[in-house]
Amino acid sequence: MIYGLGVDIIQISRMAEALTRTPGLAKRVLTETEYQLFLQSRDPERYMAKRFAAKEAVVKALGTGIGQGVGWQQLQIDKTALGKPLVTLSGYAKSMSDELNIRHWHLSYTDEKAYVVAMAIAES
Repeated sequence: MIYGLGVDIIQISRMAEALTRTPGLAKRVLTETEYQLFLQSRDPERYMAKRFAAKEAVVKALGTGIGQGVGWQQLQIDKTALGKPLVTLSGYAKSMSDELNIRHWHLSYTDEKAYVVAMAIAES
């Protein structure tokens, strides 16, 4: 059964501006693993936009948004060897997901020249 659906879209140029304006943004939003990949990325603004949109989509599907006890660091976005996006929850986000009996997360994102779109489905 579907518990929640979340969608987010972000303009990559706005993420680039945000990273310039707020130097600590990447460190605040990304987990340490994600941050290391961000530093190694050939296109860090795009990398950051994908992670930001994916995390926003996940918290929308969870029904909380960021700041309702759920923080950026409690969500880690990875991918399989074939490139399929995965989300791993920790802390309060994981507790809430467990309490809501969410057993599967489906995550997808896509990007083109100017935008990133992410969609997350929480399934019990």
